[in-house]
Amino acid sequence: MLVAIVAMRLTHSFGARRTMALLVTVSALTALAIGVVDIVRAQDRFGGYTVDQTAKRIADETGQPLDKVRADVQGVIDRGASIDLGIGIWLVVAGGVIGTIGGLLDLAWVGQRQLAAPNADIAAAD
Repeated sequence: MLVAIVAMRLTHSFGARRTMALLVTVSALTALAIGVVDIVRAQDRFGGYTVDQTAKRIADETGQPLDKVRADVQGVIDRGASIDLGIGIWLVVAGGVIGTIGGLLDLAWVGQRQLAAPNADIAAAD
């Protein structure tokens, strides 16, 4: 995103500027969406398939029966296992929000420059 912002300032083509501004906006929205989906689905990580995978791995390594290990894993989860999201995912969301705002401002900047260009040509002709 940073490279696109710098390149947008250096190029003189309105089409290229608009494309880069859209790239920044879409990239930021993608990061924001990934972060939000990850936060919303965080508790689902302890769901059925994950429990089965974890129990199978533990049973394979310890040699204990799969049913017993699965019951033990489910018991740990039922007793209040939790997920700590940490700061990283919140930084992704914040970066997505800031990047989206920046991308929208870049689109406005490109539009403003495009509107100002015909007026500059008229003023130069006078």
